[in-house]
Amino acid sequence: MGVRNTYRTRDGRTDVADGVARPLPGMPGALQVRFVPDWLAWLPFTWADDWVVELNPDYRWAVVGSPSRDSLWVLSRTPAMPRAQFEAIRARAAQRGDPVQHLVLPPGTLE
Repeated sequence: MGVRNTYRTRDGRTDVADGVARPLPGMPGALQVRFVPDWLAWLPFTWADDWVVELNPDYRWAVVGSPSRDSLWVLSRTPAMPRAQFEAIRARAAQRGDPVQHLVLPPGTLE
C-alpha cells in the first residue's frame, strides 16, 4: 500500500515522504515500510519495521514505533493537536518504554 508522510521539520517547514508499506502476516498493526526508490527495494535493509502501538478510536491520531524501541512517531490527521492530548500520549508512551526523549515538536504542533 502507498504511504505518504507529510511532516513539519524542526524549523517549521513542511516536507513529504512517499513510500510503500506491506503488512506482516499474522501481526495486526505491524508493517514494514520503505521510502527508497523501487530499484532499491531488493535490498533487505531498505525495509523498516513500524508498529502501530496506539490508535485513537476515531483514527484522529496514532502512535507508531519500532519493535526495537529506537524510533517513535505521533501521527495526527490535523497539523496541530491539543497540548493536553499530546502530553497524555507521551506519558503512556514513556510508560511503555518508548523513546519519548527523541520526539521533536516543530513550531505550531501543539494548540
